[in-house]
Amino acid sequence: MIDYIQDRMREIRIFDLNLVDRSDFIIAHIIPNVASWGSAEELVTAVRMKKPTFISVEGGKKECPLCKKKIEKIVNQSRLSNKKYKP
Repeated sequence: MIDYIQDRMREIRIFDLNLVDRSDFIIAHIIPNVASWGSAEELVTAVRMKKPTFISVEGGKKECPLCKKKIEKIVNQSRLSNKKYKP
């Protein structure tokens, strides 16, 4: 059963990241009290690929005060890593 779940989640992850790869831009709607790890990975992937990314947080910044700092940190880290690996 665990192998089935791992395989299924791997398929979903590959599919979702492929959609990010094929997209021209990303629109993400974050609901702060709902865990969504895949969305975070998709956002990081989009930022690393330098795709325009629009993020909305349900309830506004007051509902997610650390979100902005974390997102800025991810963006800055991605920019630094992108500079190292320019083709």
